Amino acid sequence: MGSIPQPLLLCLAPTAINAAGDGMLSLSVIDDVMMVNGSAGETVLTVTDMQGRCVAACQGVTLSLSSLPTGIYIVRASDGSRQVIKKIKK
Repeated sequence: MGSIPQPLLLCLAPTAINAAGDGMLSLSVIDDVMMVNGSAGETVLTVTDMQGRCVAACQGVTLSLSSLPTGIYIVRASDGSRQVIKKIKK
């Protein structure tokens, strides 16, 4: 039995760092791209499916979700001192 290949996801380089006024991290999705707002340093993004499998991860402030199939996912972003978790439907 062979292993099931995992999808290759593209991690985009940050184009700007947004400073949130309240010091909180936030997540938004626009056109299949997950963005972290309020990060001032290294940010780790992970996407987990409803079976608990990590289906995507990267370091940066953006992550493309275009290769993920339709479904519900849990997205986590952490910059070392702060963390935000969000459920998304694709």
